[in-house]
Amino acid sequence: EQANDWTHSKSIDYVPEDGSFLLSIRHQNWVAKINYADGAGDGAVIWLLGEDGDFQLVADDDTWPWFSYQHDAEMDNGLLSLYDNGNTRVGTLGEGNSRGQVYLLLESARLALLVRNVDLGHYAPFLGSAQRYMNGHFMFGSGSMPNDLGAPGRGQSVEVLRSGAVNYRTQVESLMYRSFRIKSFDNPFGDVE
Repeated sequence: EQANDWTHSKSIDYVPEDGSFLLSIRHQNWVAKINYADGAGDGAVIWLLGEDGDFQLVADDDTWPWFSYQHDAEMDNGLLSLYDNGNTRVGTLGEGNSRGQVYLLLESARLALLVRNVDLGHYAPFLGSAQRYMNGHFMFGSGSMPNDLGAPGRGQSVEVLRSGAVNYRTQVESLMYRSFRIKSFDNPFGDVE
């Protein structure tokens, strides 16, 4: 009786190392690597990352280390970053916050090492972004934090240093689809150092 939005995909990311791409499938709690091979691939799924996927997870003690209802999965030289909205985890446990996560993927061994699991201090059930800087820092954007009335209506960006410490937070009083730091207005697509 209720439609299931099982194909709801939130991001696609090109992987230059092998010409494949990543597809983040929000309502299946998976990130899929697709055989694109710079246009010569057959479109087959190479692997699925997430709970019940193709990787064994290596993580410190955590009651729920896998992501759910994620946004903005990106991979660079084996490091995969994403915004973990956490809808499944929060719904099951009855509480919790959204997280910024970084995994080191050892693809040939099918191992996923959770190297960064940043509790963002609030729950944002939809919208979100993740960005990795050249210097190894990360930006995580929460797009649907609760406002003073408890309804989704605020956005917040959090910069996380390589150490895992939060460097700064900035907040807006509206929903925020994505949040990215740019190098300058003269060179908005240059890498942040």
